[in-house]
Amino acid sequence: MNKVILRSIRSHSDPLLALFIGLLCLFIAYATGFWTLFRLTYLIFAAIPVLWLWTRSMSKNLEVDISRGSSRLAQGGYLTTSITVRSTSWIPKIWLEVQDSSIPNSDLSKRIFTLSSKGVHGWDYRLKLSRRGLYKFGPVSIRVSDPFGFFERRIYFGEEMEVLVYPDPPNLPNFYLPPASLQSEGKIRKPTSQVTPNVSGVREYISGDSTNRFHWPATARTGTPMVKLFDLDPSSDIWIVLDLYEGVDLGSGDESASELAILATAAILKWMVMQKRSVGLIMSGTSDVVHQPDRSSSHLGLAMESLALADARGQVEMEELLNREVRRFSRHTTVVCITSSSDVLWAQRLAKFRSRGLNAAAILISSESFGGEFGAQNSLRKILATSQIYSYGLARGDVLSEALAAGREHLFQ
Repeated sequence: MNKVILRSIRSHSDPLLALFIGLLCLFIAYATGFWTLFRLTYLIFAAIPVLWLWTRSMSKNLEVDISRGSSRLAQGGYLTTSITVRSTSWIPKIWLEVQDSSIPNSDLSKRIFTLSSKGVHGWDYRLKLSRRGLYKFGPVSIRVSDPFGFFERRIYFGEEMEVLVYPDPPNLPNFYLPPASLQSEGKIRKPTSQVTPNVSGVREYISGDSTNRFHWPATARTGTPMVKLFDLDPSSDIWIVLDLYEGVDLGSGDESASELAILATAAILKWMVMQKRSVGLIMSGTSDVVHQPDRSSSHLGLAMESLALADARGQVEMEELLNREVRRFSRHTTVVCITSSSDVLWAQRLAKFRSRGLNAAAILISSESFGGEFGAQNSLRKILATSQIYSYGLARGDVLSEALAAGREHLFQ
């Protein structure tokens, strides 16, 4: 019982409580004349400034060095942090509580220790970031207190650091999407800053141009440094339209339809860029995101960053999104819809795209597997099949590298 009372007093103690106890003892001492209470009063009033000075001295002359790993990680990666606390004072620092602020919190980031005169204490810890998204780390705080807990100080070191965790999609070795226009693909060319086998012309050298772009015959002929202009390899564009409408998201956390859709989108983007295909991304969550078709690694990085921050809180349904963005789809385009929606309107819109010379594909995530109504997507599947829209089906627990590896022979049932 006494331990419980002492623990309660300690957890709620502050200098006002000590002052109140001192005044109470002084009042009772005058009322009773009991000399022990007078001595206790003197002791309390003398201890308050001493404890205050104790706390101040413990919080001075401290230095903290913080070293962290990369601010960009793949899902499931580890962030390594190294923290070193150093005292530059001859006075020992007792009971320092050091905490590295982080979201999510980790017990590994907290230590309580004592530093000797001009002492040093350091430790490393690794935190696994198993979910995509934006994490925040720092600053490091040091909490000091007197032995009775009447005074407390908290000081901060370092700056807040943001760590972005990208989706970590698998490779899709046999993934296939129908081309938009095989007969005319050889005529489609677009200017690019990348070096490709297709040289479209020359221009004067601009500071920063790579030396491997020099066109030496033109340079010799004009007497001015000339560099080559390039076109992208001819191929049709691929537009991925990701459905982040909150009304079709089922499940929770990592086991949700939206997470599977985002991972599938990341896998397709990565695979298409690896195959040197020009791929774009459209999605509408809390904010609209549009990445124009490109095949560069920097484009893939920007798209992955958007997917890392994506959330299924959008207010735009798939059919409305397709209507809004239809102006972006030329005849040389394959539109890929990734959704767990049961609405047939977006499938009917895809069917109309085919009549305009576009090609279409769908990756339909089974709502039933995430707790949705049984048979809700049956009508949708029939429309996709009768419209000859090349489709894949994904369900909860599927391995993407297997489910999206049917290749050219796949027919949606």
